[in-house]
Amino acid sequence: MIEPGPSDTLLGDWYANMHEAEPPLVLLMSERTLLPIVIAANPINEIVINLCEQLAFVLHDLGVDHEHIMRELQLMTRCEVGKTVNRRVTRLMSDSMYHLGHARDDRKLKSLAQVSSYLATFPLKALAFRTAGEVTRDLFATGG
Repeated sequence: MIEPGPSDTLLGDWYANMHEAEPPLVLLMSERTLLPIVIAANPINEIVINLCEQLAFVLHDLGVDHEHIMRELQLMTRCEVGKTVNRRVTRLMSDSMYHLGHARDDRKLKSLAQVSSYLATFPLKALAFRTAGEVTRDLFATGG
């Protein structure tokens, strides 16, 4: 397997984990800001398209400028798959998976974008007790 090159997006590499429930979902997390995005697991061949679609909603919800959102999505059109490099992200994903299980039961969260935005509101020790949403908003405000 050829190792992927470094990411040229502000959010960096993305890590994915399957949430085995009905219907199955995929939790993705940005390596740089730990922003969680939840998408439908099927069809799996559209994972990048679904990630970009949900990410656009969440970034808009965070108040990120439309131009910055479009630039990030444009850079994400190229996808490379490789082995997990950052174990810290995979450990943090397990916490988000726990919250995802509870968020799915919350009837007020009607869309996957709402679930993603909700998951981005939890303070994380890895982010000095800031939320992934705050860190992501600040990253786009300063341009990286």
